Amino acid sequence: CYNRIRICWDGISIAHVKLPVPLSWATDPAGAQNAIDIYNNDISEAVDDAIEADYGICNIRVMRNRVTDSLVGISVQPCLAGPIYVTHNVAYRFTQAPWKLYVGPTGVMLFHNTTMAGIWRSLCSANTRISNSTIRNNLFLDGREGAHINVGDARTRMDFNGYNTGIVYNGKTYPSPGALAAAMGQEAHGRVVGSDSLVNPATFDADRDYSEVEVDLRPKPGSPAMDAGEVLPTINDGFAEKAPDLGAYEAGQPIPHYGPRTDGKGRAGSSLPAWEER
Repeated sequence: CYNRIRICWDGISIAHVKLPVPLSWATDPAGAQNAIDIYNNDISEAVDDAIEADYGICNIRVMRNRVTDSLVGISVQPCLAGPIYVTHNVAYRFTQAPWKLYVGPTGVMLFHNTTMAGIWRSLCSANTRISNSTIRNNLFLDGREGAHINVGDARTRMDFNGYNTGIVYNGKTYPSPGALAAAMGQEAHGRVVGSDSLVNPATFDADRDYSEVEVDLRPKPGSPAMDAGEVLPTINDGFAEKAPDLGAYEAGQPIPHYGPRTDGKGRAGSSLPAWEER
């Protein structure tokens, strides 16, 4: 938590250098990747994945991180059982995609993430299918090929998400969330949300220096992302107005602190009470 990480192969990874031996994931003392929290980190310029939550088993939380300017944002390749909670992260400017939901992950819970400005896809499960997963209240924006997702079972539900591109679902293209809902029953409350409805959206230009570019992915007043989410107890308590906003941020509320904290005098240290320390 609260790290600044840049110019690494992977920013933060829970996977071992070599993969766990099949069928030993729950018994091998070197392979039990359980009960891990990754939160409030500021990660950029990863050659591969900014956060690599691969080969986790259960009770893993990836929360409130900002990940940018890498090949991939958050990788779940795969989750072996779940749950893995991936909530309130912002991810933008990727030479591939913000998401890597590969190798048939199960138990993935994607809630309230804002991802955009990936060159390839805004959501990607490659040629494998996710199962027993829930995808709610996210913004999946931009990407030359739009959002691609393959779903392998009826337990996997997608709804209350925002898109500004078409959605490729199990290999078939749907131009909008409404079209997907009519055909497949997914995204009955999904919305079209333009990137211009955010305060200062991220963009991608391979020839531009982004070191001084300010990005603010909170919804603007009147954005279709506002009050468009589903109430998820313990996940989005404290939302403003009628319902939660889509994405990582509530309109008008402060942006979380990412990276190292200070003591208020410019010195590295903690600004949290002792009981909240990790």
